[in-house]
Amino acid sequence: VNGNLNIKTPITRTGTGFIAFVVKGNITIDPSVGVDPTSTTPVVEGLYVSKGTFLTGSSVAGKEKFVGKGIFIAGNFSLERNLDALTPGNNALYPSELFIYDPQLLFLLPDAFRETSVTWQEVAP
Repeated sequence: VNGNLNIKTPITRTGTGFIAFVVKGNITIDPSVGVDPTSTTPVVEGLYVSKGTFLTGSSVAGKEKFVGKGIFIAGNFSLERNLDALTPGNNALYPSELFIYDPQLLFLLPDAFRETSVTWQEVAP
């Protein structure tokens, strides 16, 4: 994506499905994309790479918690969720953002993601 990516609905994968976003700008999760504070069900899955900032978006009543499963890489992270906005004391009981590392994605990478460029050059001492 040559710009910003705004995610406004859940993105999940099934079986051996693979999804990746490589973004030049920011990745922003809409506040409505979330789950109940007690849940660990992912609402965003896949490989997300951003040169900019990954923003989780502020909380919305009933969908306060962000749960991401996969691999998340960014220049910066802005964790903006606040579980106390709806029920005071929830921040002390549950994480506002939960990132679950999914190493299976490394095995599902398409060939274009696996290629690395190496240049060997002999240099005079």
